[in-house]
Amino acid sequence: MKVVSIDLGTSGVKVAVVDHTGRVLASASEPIPTVTGPDGAAEQDAQGWWDAIGRCTRGLAGRVDRIDAVAVTAQYFSTVAIGPDGTPRSRVVLWMDHRGGPLHPLDGDGEAFFLWLDRHGLPPLSNDGIAHIALLRSLEPQLVGATDVVFVEPVDAVVSRLLGRPVATQNSAFGSMAIDNRVHGSTSYDDEMLERAGLTTAMLPTLVPMDASVGGLCAAAAEHLGIPAGTPLLPGTLDSITSAVGTGAVSPDVISLVIGTTSVIVSHVPERSADLDHAIGAVPSPVDGSYFVMAENGVGGKALDVALRQWFLAEDTLSDVPFPADAFERAERLAGSAPAGANGAMFFPWLAGSISPAPNDDVRGGFTNLGLTTTRADLLRAVYEGVAFNARWLLGPVEQFTGRPCDVLRFGGGAARSPFWADVLASVTNRPVLRLADAPYTNARGAALLAAVQLGELAWSDLLGLVPVEQVHEPVAADAERYAELGARFAEHHATLADFHRTLPQHP
Repeated sequence: MKVVSIDLGTSGVKVAVVDHTGRVLASASEPIPTVTGPDGAAEQDAQGWWDAIGRCTRGLAGRVDRIDAVAVTAQYFSTVAIGPDGTPRSRVVLWMDHRGGPLHPLDGDGEAFFLWLDRHGLPPLSNDGIAHIALLRSLEPQLVGATDVVFVEPVDAVVSRLLGRPVATQNSAFGSMAIDNRVHGSTSYDDEMLERAGLTTAMLPTLVPMDASVGGLCAAAAEHLGIPAGTPLLPGTLDSITSAVGTGAVSPDVISLVIGTTSVIVSHVPERSADLDHAIGAVPSPVDGSYFVMAENGVGGKALDVALRQWFLAEDTLSDVPFPADAFERAERLAGSAPAGANGAMFFPWLAGSISPAPNDDVRGGFTNLGLTTTRADLLRAVYEGVAFNARWLLGPVEQFTGRPCDVLRFGGGAARSPFWADVLASVTNRPVLRLADAPYTNARGAALLAAVQLGELAWSDLLGLVPVEQVHEPVAADAERYAELGARFAEHHATLADFHRTLPQHP
């Protein structure tokens, strides 16, 4: 069995052909630009998504003898309006965009806070689907009163265009904040939640089951992808869940860390619950009737990308050298030349605010404890360590949430290409780190394996054994001791920085 897996992340799209054993047979990727602006604006172009998906997939289709199914996974808590055939009708408002907060119809409604927490699993948020819809309707007046558009998450925008009609599932529409998630497998919106949020069912896609094919590729999509019309299409899945499947974290016994644009700790639990203090929730998952542990750590690999492209290797009046193709390999070598603890330099990765385990929209990132002898090697190492410290801070609450200790941490996502980052993580968390193979395609592999189960090719119990490990990284005792002290200081600084940054103008 061969599955085309489309993984639409914040930074780019990846497409892979993956077989039912988890092997990546062919792959392609393209970056996706984000347009930022005043007041924290962060937007993308959904037509740009579609064009990139087509180019990547057409380049792969001729390299394998057949395609048996198509699966889609994507970033979430982002919103776009689409038409009846799935074509985009608006800009995309991304998850990091909080401009809709003041327009949120439930802003300041204490009763709604507890109603949403009980039924949905999260309280109303300044960047949820309700806030994004209010923002889009204010920015694009043609959407107000339109009867031929619906508002969807990115994964459903792609699936709907592939199918030729708007659909979503309880899982993929989690960001819409309009479903009672106390019932696993629900295929209807909650009437009271809709009314209080100022929404109607006509403004949202039709809900379908999350554990079976939604139909076949429509003719227009088939031509765009270079795949036969009618090829089975699986329901869309949030990328954090496919990252869990792609690392084998389909039960409470396995906890994984996935670092791409963002950093997230993933697992599954059998029942719905929430840890509001640490912003950890449980999302209905297509994995065996269970709930996905949602523990979004915030900016991850993007912190290193920003450090290199905007601070150290930027093309500006100080340097006209193009960004080198091997920039990340150079960064790893340079960071590795500094000792554990980065000679005292510390980096806080909250460049877009913090999420779990201490949500705060005001806090921002930065370096601290720099001296006259601080070097670029120290600063770069501090970036790797800062992302690792943030994950270490979250790991304890996740262990409490799952009720299981994390004796071994499985590591996937694009950052897992880096042996150096895995070494840092092992010593920062003081446990072995299993760095997974085909790391950039963790989500794509997860979507394909999920499709294989849904189509009857695999059982859930097969998945852990189908995730290949590239290398085992053991903690260094002396470094782990040093990092334990620094990790405690890292967490303590969060509240202080949040208070400080609340009084400052903020970059998006």
